[in-house]
Amino acid sequence: ELNLDLAGIRDRFGALCSGEEVCDPKPAPDVFLLAAERLGVNPTRCLAFEDTNTGTRAAISAGMLTYMVSNQCEADEFARRHARGIAGSLVEFADAPS
Repeated sequence: ELNLDLAGIRDRFGALCSGEEVCDPKPAPDVFLLAAERLGVNPTRCLAFEDTNTGTRAAISAGMLTYMVSNQCEADEFARRHARGIAGSLVEFADAPS
């Protein structure tokens, strides 16, 4: 949450969830499915931002439109093939339309 605050984009997220709230950790899609449930929407209508290859795989497995923020690690082949986009920082998304 701190990184979202620092990037000035926290208010653009309708739900935030932690892996500590689900039984099966990433790469299982459970935490992303929980977020969709909290939003009351189908996961395919959700946008996910992830900073790891494991998290990117989990969000994509949940059916979400997924962007990888590669400031923690280099995107692997799966992320490069399946993520909607890859950026070096969340700040690059700060001016995106709501």
